Amino acid sequence: MSDVIYRDGHHYDRINEDYNMDIEFYTEECLNNGPNVLEVACGTGRLTLPIAKSGINITGIDLSDGMLEQARKKSQKAGLDINFHKCDARDFELNKKFDFIFIPFNSICHIYSGEDIYRFFNSIKKHLKDDGLFLIDVFNPAMEYLTRDSRKRFPVCEYTDPYSGDHVKVEETNFYDKESQINKVKWHFIYEDMTKNRTEPLNMRMYYPQELDNYLKFNGFKIIKKYGDFDKSEFCSQAPKQLIFCKKL
Repeated sequence: MSDVIYRDGHHYDRINEDYNMDIEFYTEECLNNGPNVLEVACGTGRLTLPIAKSGINITGIDLSDGMLEQARKKSQKAGLDINFHKCDARDFELNKKFDFIFIPFNSICHIYSGEDIYRFFNSIKKHLKDDGLFLIDVFNPAMEYLTRDSRKRFPVCEYTDPYSGDHVKVEETNFYDKESQINKVKWHFIYEDMTKNRTEPLNMRMYYPQELDNYLKFNGFKIIKKYGDFDKSEFCSQAPKQLIFCKKL
């Protein structure tokens, strides 16, 4: 897990400040399926805060102290009363059940092993009401991305360093390990002052459609519907996303 991307909420927010294509989708789903909602891997509250502003009673969990610190500061500044908890998604206990639970923004890709995905699904089942709904939001793996030349760098984004004010370019390289199904990404942070340049790992497990469907089935979930993007288009092989809605069996 990358030190900068997931441990420093200020950098994370700058990198993702223009990513908002999913906010309307999640707000609508929470309004339709709430009122008590749990966001797994909430990060700095990029989704949590706008959902809370819509009147939803949302709780957020994350493993990163830095991300949660930023989420709490933003929540307080916005005048919102949101419960944020430091938890490992694979094994957590909140002593509460929820109407709607979701894990957004490809966060499930940081659960690497079959054993850990079983543990994660068991934690979800413990916290989901009998008639509740669980949503997974994850890449539909794209072969053209996974099989890119590992020697080449590809542009990711540009942003302003939240501490120094420097302009930063981010480029990435990746190597896909077929055995583990982990895409071993490296983000290269490029500053005008080259002495500040650094490289950070960002490993992500790929979950293929039938594989993920079977993981859910064998762990006591029934798939209710499946979209291919935030416009609620039908899932197909070319779809960029897997948006999977499930209920407990």
